Amino acid sequence: MKQRKDRSRRSRRGEASVDPFGSRALMVCREARDALALALAEARDPGLAEARLLDVIPDPDLSRLRARVAAPAEACIAVREALARSHRYLRAAAMAELDRKHTPDLAFTVVPEEDA
Repeated sequence: MKQRKDRSRRSRRGEASVDPFGSRALMVCREARDALALALAEARDPGLAEARLLDVIPDPDLSRLRARVAAPAEACIAVREALARSHRYLRAAAMAELDRKHTPDLAFTVVPEEDA
């Protein structure tokens, strides 16, 4: 009986790839992260002054992106509220930079900076 070929991605050295989302998803997330970081820096809401963007990942796929934002522990609630107020602006500003047929939804997770 023939053995089936292993279809997992392998690097040149033979170890399995650690890219669970695929290169296209990572490219979209990188572009979204750059655009969202710029939008956060330009946002006028004072509650976002202490927010620092950590990363953007698919959640669970490219139809929804999750942005992890770090903030000082004492400001997490204020940052979460400011993100909720600014959600539409941040999504529109960040996704305007993406060349996508369908604009993904955007969700935020705020983590204390000591956990980041």
